[in-house]
Amino acid sequence: MADEVKTAAPAPGAEPVSQPKKKRSVSAILVGLLTVGFAAYGVFSLVMLGVNTFREGKKAQEDAFLAAYYQYLIPAAAIDLEPFDDVTGAKMSELVEMSVWSLLYSGLDPATTRTQNDELFLAASSVEASYHRFFGTERPIEHGSVQGYGYAFTYDPSLNCYRIPLSTITPIYTPVILSSETRGSSVVLEVGYLRTDMYTQDRVTGVLTLPDPDRIVRVTLRTVSTGTYISSLRSDAAPETAQ
Repeated sequence: MADEVKTAAPAPGAEPVSQPKKKRSVSAILVGLLTVGFAAYGVFSLVMLGVNTFREGKKAQEDAFLAAYYQYLIPAAAIDLEPFDDVTGAKMSELVEMSVWSLLYSGLDPATTRTQNDELFLAASSVEASYHRFFGTERPIEHGSVQGYGYAFTYDPSLNCYRIPLSTITPIYTPVILSSETRGSSVVLEVGYLRTDMYTQDRVTGVLTLPDPDRIVRVTLRTVSTGTYISSLRSDAAPETAQ
């Protein structure tokens, strides 16, 4: 799990996140971005293993269609987003946490980030843009610190940014799509959550073996004129009882 988050305040007079100091070396920023990758290579490998396993026996066109939805599922599974029937009833702290995770997975813009005191400073505007990509604008974001499993993303209102620990954080689950169903302007995905600590690896071949889903959820994605957003997330029957 992650190291304890350092909460030391930024030095007085620190520049806003959107305007990093020019004297900060590019190499220092890159080192920070690589460190905050949260074992990105390993996590990415696990996710892609799930994608490739799912693709076996499926049509290429369907694969491409479903693969596009993984951007919605990876950060949701990583934090084990609690079920909700409508985004207005979802826990705001988890929506913010998921938005931050999405940015850490998809890559960071050096123009809106900087490192200091073993922390990454991530602009609140970037988190808000990520939030809107997932959940639309029906419910405005409420910025604030969030607590995860062994880590925290600390919101600093004085700098209008989130302070992210530069340490390795293991996601709770990685997702695999089990089925999909189109209902008008919505798509309902049946998603298996695979425990990241339950993967096994052959010592000789190095091949990873997928565990059985620890749990199953149904994610509804609704498409409107402005984009495709997560509409609801519901728990399904336990894997051993689902037929």
